[in-house]
Amino acid sequence: MRGLLGLFLLAFCFPAFAQSNPNLGPSEAPQTGYTRLSPTYNSSSKFSQIFVNHKIITQNEVSDRLKFLIKSGRQKLNSKELKNSWQKILIERMIEEELIRQKAQFYNLQIDRSQIDEYVNNYAETYFVNFKNFLNFLKNNQLDIEIFQHQIEAEIIWQKIIEEVIRPTISVSMIEAKEWLEKEKITGQNKKYLLIDYLIGNDLNSGALANSFYQELKFKKDFIKIFEKIVRVNLRNSENIGWLWSFELNIKILDKIKNLKIGEFSEPIILEDGWHIYELRDKKTDFNISNKEFEYVKNQIINRKLEMATKNFLNDLKKRASIRFE
Repeated sequence: MRGLLGLFLLAFCFPAFAQSNPNLGPSEAPQTGYTRLSPTYNSSSKFSQIFVNHKIITQNEVSDRLKFLIKSGRQKLNSKELKNSWQKILIERMIEEELIRQKAQFYNLQIDRSQIDEYVNNYAETYFVNFKNFLNFLKNNQLDIEIFQHQIEAEIIWQKIIEEVIRPTISVSMIEAKEWLEKEKITGQNKKYLLIDYLIGNDLNSGALANSFYQELKFKKDFIKIFEKIVRVNLRNSENIGWLWSFELNIKILDKIKNLKIGEFSEPIILEDGWHIYELRDKKTDFNISNKEFEYVKNQIINRKLEMATKNFLNDLKKRASIRFE
């Protein structure tokens, strides 16, 4: 809930936005999930209403949104230029909101009134302690709660369009996943290690035993005899843990084994169950990723594609729309 509110209301409603950006200028206007609209509109133009296809946005509605921004966010618009710039941003936003509502009707997307009430109540409790204080704030500034609710409604609908209309159109192939790994060059993302884990134990003298075992191994002696001699157990204390991606390994382990040569042993590593020494049997670069790994990469790619897809979706709405100022 808070994440969605942050995406949409932070730029225009929340006091925290204004407090953290007291000197925000026109060129630093906040960027959110919406793309910018550039209607034939001069920031100093006077108009009484805006036609967005068959719907109307009045000057009073724009003025009320601007007032809400100033009053709730304590944004100081102390120049005509700054005020006009913010007004233009709000007009752009309100046109997009209306286009989104109209598109929702086309898809027959509906939202429950309780969803709007939940967001409004959350905002009121977060920034005004309770809903009653929020209503008093609106009343004292001659603002109607329906303006705020209308704004919330548009964002909820937009999120619904993203999840139910846009996201399902995005797919990712295995080839794209491999290309993503190669392009990103994430440290160790495509590295795999074949390891054997030798557990020394976790008693009073295990640290000293582990270091003694490691020092013996450095001289390339018969590690099986050394292991059985020092630990006084057989190799059942060892475990062939198989091939592992680097991101599957504890960072302590990865740090000790990533620069080893095949056949070398790591320095002793203390973990919860005791001291471990790892033998590197093999390592390779492998793009044959598992289903779990593919899902992770897939989500990264989808998020990037989704950002572009939402911009294209809105741009297409605006290209097809009839927008005029009177």
